[in-house]
Amino acid sequence: MTEWNPRYVAYAKAHGTTPEAMIEEDRVNWPGGVMTGFILWIGDHWRAWLAERGLPSDHPKSDEDHASFDRRIGA
Repeated sequence: MTEWNPRYVAYAKAHGTTPEAMIEEDRVNWPGGVMTGFILWIGDHWRAWLAERGLPSDHPKSDEDHASFDRRIGA
């Protein structure tokens, strides 16, 4: 059984599917770069999280920041 990263699970859930189905869909949608969809999705969410707080893109993220971000995406 695969242990999925909770953020990847949130990505799959946001797309209405399971991590197993999402990875297969991403293999089709992003040949040669199966994680591209996830990387784009998580980057968009980090940018939104930073913007909501008025923080710069290079803001050093604390453990509390990561926990806040994970709550935001449902991870």
